[in-house]
Amino acid sequence: MKSVLIGALAMMSLRSVSAQATATLYGSVRDSSSQPLRATLRVLHGDGVTVADAQGRFRLTVPASLVTVRLSFPGFRSLDDTVTLAAGDSLERDYRLGPVVTELQPVIVTAAKHSQLLSEAVTSVALVTDADGESDEPADGEVDEVADDEADERADDDADEVDAAGGAGEAGEAER
Repeated sequence: MKSVLIGALAMMSLRSVSAQATATLYGSVRDSSSQPLRATLRVLHGDGVTVADAQGRFRLTVPASLVTVRLSFPGFRSLDDTVTLAAGDSLERDYRLGPVVTELQPVIVTAAKHSQLLSEAVTSVALVTDADGESDEPADGEVDEVADDEADERADDDADEVDAAGGAGEAGEAER
């Protein structure tokens, strides 16, 4: 019975020591025009992480020591803040993140009525650049002609496959 009581007291004292070894960082995160941001705050080289709420407010429990907190939000420059906090301290910080221009890689989007391999797709491709706002796409007639020629070639290939399968006509199609 005594060993259970001693164990419980030891657990309680460890919890109080670990609670005293932390501090609280709280405040808000906004952009340069004072709009709230749902930024992520992360303790570097530690476990603490939180996300600011819709009003940009946050509360983060950090170890009591010299701590570096990184704030980040897509489209904004990340910010590192190093603070020294003693056990049980609370510190209010209000942060402002500035926008950053991120150059994105081109994305190719294709669409089809049914699933098919990219090598089998009949597509037209246009290159649109931000610099001139114009497209380098071929004239309308050229795209249609290329698409029609490729579609005709595939139809001929499909017909050859049916003939090679022993002349399977409409009955062969229904079995698939």
